[in-house]
Amino acid sequence: SDPVAFGGFWAEESALEAHPPEGACDCEGASGEVDWTTLRDELRDELASDPSFSEDWVHRLCGATYATLFRHASLDPETQRLSVSGTSCTAGLASIAALCAQSSALRGRGNSRWRWHEAVVQDEGTSVGDIFGRVPLAECLRRC
Repeated sequence: SDPVAFGGFWAEESALEAHPPEGACDCEGASGEVDWTTLRDELRDELASDPSFSEDWVHRLCGATYATLFRHASLDPETQRLSVSGTSCTAGLASIAALCAQSSALRGRGNSRWRWHEAVVQDEGTSVGDIFGRVPLAECLRRC
């Protein structure tokens, strides 16, 4: 769907995506881990060929980038504030977060073919919680 039709934030973000300000995605500080431009281009290409965001590439690309997210982003368990360090590429980190959230959601779809797909990590641990408290996966998927 066209995010511009939703107005507000969605329209603004769509305009930024279509015409990012010069230097907005230079993404310095994480060289050697992820080539941010290649990641952006691969995401765009894959989403163009799979608009449902539900094929094998989601898991593959999450697996290749997952560690970078947790190397540069941390969540304070008391304040729930997100901190980013060691990179200026918050857009890239947000892309990885969305990608890996989708990978997890696909694996949580009951008896779908993704149920037994290999996870990025062996034990993802317990939920960190948020304003809704601890939310079981099935309930989280219903809210989405």
